[in-house]
Amino acid sequence: MNATLHIRCGSDIRQGLLDAGLAGDFLEYADPVCRGWTPATREAASFRAARLDYLVGVLGEDRDTTNAALDAAETGLAKADHHERIVLWFEHDIYDQAVLIRLLDHFDRRPALYERLFMITTDRFPGIVRFNGLGQLSPRQLKSLWDSATPVTAEQRTLGVTAWQAFRADRPEALAALAAQGDLALPFLARALKRHLQDLPWTRLVCPEEVVHLLS
Repeated sequence: MNATLHIRCGSDIRQGLLDAGLAGDFLEYADPVCRGWTPATREAASFRAARLDYLVGVLGEDRDTTNAALDAAETGLAKADHHERIVLWFEHDIYDQAVLIRLLDHFDRRPALYERLFMITTDRFPGIVRFNGLGQLSPRQLKSLWDSATPVTAEQRTLGVTAWQAFRADRPEALAALAAQGDLALPFLARALKRHLQDLPWTRLVCPEEVVHLLS
C-alpha cells in the first residue's frame, strides 16, 4: 500500500509537491463540472457521456485526449484504497469547490476510506496580497500547508452529498438555499455557490423571491 494519494482538480501543484518532498501519487481529477450540464443521474456511464459531449462539443476539446483523461481520473479514484492517506487539495473558487463536493459525494459511499481522508483548503496565504489559487505557491509554501491538513468529517461528507445533489438539480432553489446558509462545514462553499448561481440563466419567473434576493 502506498503512503499518500494527492488529489487535485488540475496539475498545477504536481511538480511543486515533488519539489517540496511531499512524496506520494498524484491524481488529477479535473472535469470542470462548474461548467456545462451535470445530469442528476447516479448512472456513471450516462453522466460521463453527458460530460464528454460538453467537453468535446462545446469546449472543443479533443475527444481521444478527453476520453483518456476521464478514464485516468476514474481509474485513479477507484484505486484510492491502495493508499494509507488521501489528501484533497482545494481552494475557494467554484471550479475547485464543485469538484470537491463531487469527490465528497463519491467518498461518502466508501466507508472503508473515511479515516484516510484529509483536506487542505484555503482562500489565502501569508504574504500574498491577491491569492488566486494553490498553483501560485512555491514548493516551500506548499510544504508549509502540509501541517494544516485536517481529517474530512462526517458533516463535510454529508454536506458534499447534499450539495452535489443540489448542484445537479434541474432547478436552483436547493442550491440557493445552501448558499444562503453561509456557515457551512465547508467554509468556502457558500460563497462559491452564490457566485455560481449568479452565472446561471434565470429570471424572476423561474426563481422564487428569496432566490432573487440572494442573487441581487
